[in-house]
Amino acid sequence: MPAVINSGEKVKVPYLIGKKLETVKFDLERRGLSWKITKEAYSEKFPSGTIISQTPAPNIFVKSSRPILLTVSKGQEKVAVPYLIGSSVRSARLALMQRGLELGNIDYDYNDYYPKDTIFNQSISAGTLVPYGSKINITISKGPINQTLIPSLIGFSFDEVKLIIEEAGFVLGNVQYKISETYLPNTVIDQFPKPNELASPGTVINITIAK
Repeated sequence: MPAVINSGEKVKVPYLIGKKLETVKFDLERRGLSWKITKEAYSEKFPSGTIISQTPAPNIFVKSSRPILLTVSKGQEKVAVPYLIGSSVRSARLALMQRGLELGNIDYDYNDYYPKDTIFNQSISAGTLVPYGSKINITISKGPINQTLIPSLIGFSFDEVKLIIEEAGFVLGNVQYKISETYLPNTVIDQFPKPNELASPGTVINITIAK
């Protein structure tokens, strides 16, 4: 049964820190004390809806007419996860740091749609609200799984080069001619992409041939 307390009688303030607001309301009203929420604040220590601080402090005697001022926790402050897909590791790390987040585990896997060294997966979707300091794991593309090395065509004749390109699964692109004092006419003196670069089947290779 709630105690009947005269307005002038002094009451001992209970310890309220860490308790749920609904419990605190009942406890104060049972003692004949009023209460007032003066502030709501983020807290890593106190769950949402619990008391962070109180005024007056616990165990002080106050008149029953005096309200107890409360600061209530809003829980951990949360931020939206940025969109990292297609970014480099360096850009992702910076984007996360700017929001108070951290880069977590980094995995690598083949991917046919995202270039090598770009992010194609993140552990938490962009826009999701997470607490400050959360770690976001990412997966980096190693490029298409069926990439092969571009063959060296320098010094081969035009007819030989056409066969080499075809057998490697690539496509002959632009053919330019240039005077060369080093190579015999009709031999390849330059190519793009350069030899030993990784490329997908069907990649176009442009060549320059000595006149």
